[in-house]
This record gives sequence, structure tokens and C-alpha cells, in this order.
Amino acid sequence: KPGLSPFVLNEVHGDMPKSSIDMLVELHSRPGVKQKFRLDDYLRIPPPRTTQLEIVKQQLASQYPEIDKDDIMCATFMPFL
Repeated sequence: KPGLSPFVLNEVHGDMPKSSIDMLVELHSRPGVKQKFRLDDYLRIPPPRTTQLEIVKQQLASQYPEIDKDDIMCATFMPFL
């Protein structure tokens, strides 16, 4: 028997789905060097996600304080390599 419908996700109660994706990131300060990072809450980025570079840069910088978002030259989603 199916559950109650419609189901509403609630962040306060912790039932929001989580997502992550691996990325290759190249920084202006280290040209030619690509580093692998995991971007959490990937599904929070509005589609089309591969074109939302500013949002991706901000999210990476908030997850990894050692990265300055303005230093990110290129960020590539690993499944699309």
C-alpha cells in the first residue's frame, strides 16, 4: 500500500535528500593543476546545473574555506568528463 500523499519534505525534521558529486577544480593561483573536490547538496543547484558556475563556486568556497571563489578558474562535474 502506498504511503500518504502528497509527501512534503521538511529540512527541520531532517528528511531532505542529500546529494553530492565529484568535481575537478582548477584555480587561477595553480594553473594546469586540477584538484578533486566533492560538492555536497548538488541537487540544491538550480538546473541546468552545469551552467550555474557562480553558484557552484560559492558552494565550493563555503564547503572548503581554503578556496577563494574568485580563484576558481574552471570547475568540471566528474561524470561529464
